Amino acid sequence: EDPSNRPELIVSGGGGAFLHPTHTFENSIRVNFGGSKWKPYVRTVAYPSEKACYRLSWLNIWQFRWRNWRMDVLWGLLYLGIVSSLLPLCGIYESYVQEAYGRSAQAHVKWYADKLGYLLASIFASGHVSALLVPATLVGLYQFADEQISPKLRLLWGAGHGAAHVVAALTCLIFVEFAAEWSADVGLVSVDAGDNTTLATSMYEGYEANFAGVLDGLMSRLDDAAAAAAEAAADAGDAAPAARFFRLYLSRFLHLLSAAGLYAFGRFPLIRTIYEVFDLPSLIATKHASMCTTLCAGGSCMGTKDALLFAGIDRYTMVTYTASIAMYFIVIAIPCAGGIFGSWLALTLNAFKSQYNEGFSSLRIQHWKNVLKCHVKPNGDLEVYGLGLDRVPKAWVKDEEWG
Repeated sequence: EDPSNRPELIVSGGGGAFLHPTHTFENSIRVNFGGSKWKPYVRTVAYPSEKACYRLSWLNIWQFRWRNWRMDVLWGLLYLGIVSSLLPLCGIYESYVQEAYGRSAQAHVKWYADKLGYLLASIFASGHVSALLVPATLVGLYQFADEQISPKLRLLWGAGHGAAHVVAALTCLIFVEFAAEWSADVGLVSVDAGDNTTLATSMYEGYEANFAGVLDGLMSRLDDAAAAAAEAAADAGDAAPAARFFRLYLSRFLHLLSAAGLYAFGRFPLIRTIYEVFDLPSLIATKHASMCTTLCAGGSCMGTKDALLFAGIDRYTMVTYTASIAMYFIVIAIPCAGGIFGSWLALTLNAFKSQYNEGFSSLRIQHWKNVLKCHVKPNGDLEVYGLGLDRVPKAWVKDEEWG
């Protein structure tokens, strides 16, 4: 059979929403057109080139998170759920000082590995949410791996991806809990015995001394203005309906504003709450020290999960501490999660030639648009021309003369 008489195979999809790679497909394939023999085909050209697509795949490492920032919510909740059963890590800094501080790099690595193993064992021994999310992460990311990868390699690559996220979550927890204890130990933040942050308390006392009277006077003036507006509306009668209507609703608005001000700055400690949020490191250190004093009463400290000791911690303290530490934990965890996922996609694209839909849809590349122009010659020959633009416009200006 003359190979020149075989039909030419052309795949063209260069006008879609995002670029698909060309380096993830085989250069040599065999096609059966319904006969008994498979016909060999060799790809002669691709646009964009395989080399260009190979390089573009690496963009996932540092651009995946920025181009898919909505996944930050998912990563933050997943990582926080993985470590939620381990809070607080009492004695993590003291453990470091005793086992690794001032010693060799090998001692530091051993300390870190021991803590990872201990935390993993604690998750399955006494965890609740964490014990569910860890296996769910492993299974979920195994299922996410492309089925084009061989089964054994898919299990290793997919579950390994999940394990990387679990280890990253535990590492972030070790870091923020270590920082909380270290900052209190070296005096970087103050721990108040009254369970209030020193800086927040002093700032609130300054507000009470200098500004509380001013705000009270302002609320009083608003009440007087509301009363005057209501009296003027009553005196207007039916002579000026529009003026009466305006003064009546002005009176109601001023009364509402005054009541809101008194509630926010008087009955509800809004200012004090703002100061405590501003002084979040001290709040975290205070709550951490308070909880660990209770949890370490039984002798052992880090990883204590004694239900009776936990019963001695009030729910407000636990919720406040978890919410406060989560703000720092999520800030660290989200870039780690995005970097791991993006690196996994890049390696899967270039090493295993798989995951090309996810790997390139995440990049949202709108360039390298192309179209085919087909020309049938008088003698019946078909000429196909591929026209491509490496870069397409991103900003358009309307032509006023068009249409």
